[in-house]
Amino acid sequence: MAEMHALTRIALVLAAALTGYFAVAVFTDEAPVDGPVTVASRPLDLYTPPRPERGRRIGALEFLAGLELKSDRPEFGGFSGLAVDDAGTHILALSDGAFWLSARLHLEDSLPVGITDAWMAPLRGPNGPLVAKEDRDAEALIGVPGGFIVAFEHHQRLLFYPDTAPWQDVPTLLHQHGERVQVPAQVLDNPPNGGLEAGVRLADGRLLLFSEERSAGPGLKRAWLLDPDGRAAALAYAAPKGFGATAAARLPEGDILLLLRNFTRVRGVTVLLHRIPAGAVAADSVLRGEELARLAPPLTVDNLEGLAVRRDGTGRTLLYLISDDNFNPLQRTMLLVFALVDDSDELPGP
Repeated sequence: MAEMHALTRIALVLAAALTGYFAVAVFTDEAPVDGPVTVASRPLDLYTPPRPERGRRIGALEFLAGLELKSDRPEFGGFSGLAVDDAGTHILALSDGAFWLSARLHLEDSLPVGITDAWMAPLRGPNGPLVAKEDRDAEALIGVPGGFIVAFEHHQRLLFYPDTAPWQDVPTLLHQHGERVQVPAQVLDNPPNGGLEAGVRLADGRLLLFSEERSAGPGLKRAWLLDPDGRAAALAYAAPKGFGATAAARLPEGDILLLLRNFTRVRGVTVLLHRIPAGAVAADSVLRGEELARLAPPLTVDNLEGLAVRRDGTGRTLLYLISDDNFNPLQRTMLLVFALVDDSDELPGP
């Protein structure tokens, strides 16, 4: 009975974390980090505990590598956005405590086995560091020409961060002041903790933005197409009951990958990976993605909120996923790497 009570307490803590109660780091009187940090890593298997007999395939994904990341800095964690350079040697992550993380990946056989040269710095708004809690909930990191756009929840807005030398001058990027992106008011009309959680730049230059919780009808959530001139068009995406978008990325050929997350006290975290055809993206449309994979225990999974895509030298399409631990000691910061495979003979889940 005591064990059952303990499990119940753990489930309640996880539920609170995944509904936003642990969404912002608890800082000490120490000055916020702004410089190099030490990040330790250890390898992760596809399954927890490892099950080598199950293989490395999950639906249309092949597991390649996984790392659990830890740091003694209280600001470390909560990562909700991710970018990876073309060589797969450098990552840029964004936390919902409003901190940047830049780091190099130590590679063996072109896959990450460790992390080095980590650097953290606070996000800055137009007038300086983001101080108020409701200003700091950064969620989506969208690469655009000349820099990155960051979408925020609670105080909902988009900020543009210039990057004049991509992947070459990281300290300068990490100290840029965000510039307000003009967005129609209806795009920002979302639940405080269920706003623009995912976004991606399309091949034609428009932004495709996904609201995590704003309803667009039964079984549908709201999405938006945002033109470079600021005009917006509404559309919707289909989401299974209890799921909402947490990250998006564009494949080299133009299709969109969308992560959707669900949490229950019984099953824990479940993450779906959907593929949306590029040709389906249009104003007033309903985006219905093909399920490529389903990640749930006993697979190694946590609150996956960051997604980046690149193509390696052999032509493989690689997916990088990072988890938001909600600054909760019962959760983990994980970096997972998968290859997208053409044939999907296996079931989408474990």
